[in-house]
Amino acid sequence: MKKLALLALVVTASALVATAAAHERAPSGHPLVGTWQWTHQPSNCTEVYEFRADGTAFIESRAERTDNTFTVAAEPDANGFYRVVQDCVNDAADNTGLESVNYNVFTPDRKQMLTCYEPTRSACFGPLRRIK
Repeated sequence: MKKLALLALVVTASALVATAAAHERAPSGHPLVGTWQWTHQPSNCTEVYEFRADGTAFIESRAERTDNTFTVAAEPDANGFYRVVQDCVNDAADNTGLESVNYNVFTPDRKQMLTCYEPTRSACFGPLRRIK
């Protein structure tokens, strides 16, 4: 019985740590924090991404709006990419709980970024432009 209680305690503690990690703050002055805009040229659809310092994000694409949580690497990798992990928390269309992993790279002035599916520039969208 004691082993079962200990196992339950460990599982509960792990879940609490995972939940806290999902809401980590972005490091102070992180280049991702801010509002970004991108227009998909073939469809002329404009998307706005607002990444907040508290680890939450709001994304708007035409009539679609989602609230998300994210974590981001404090420092870029050797090629300048920041790993970003997002989880949709208020999206009826995607309530799977699956995470989305992207890699963002910024221009030196941090006014534009590419969002890539791998930490290379071969499969990316953008540039997203900082609007705030």
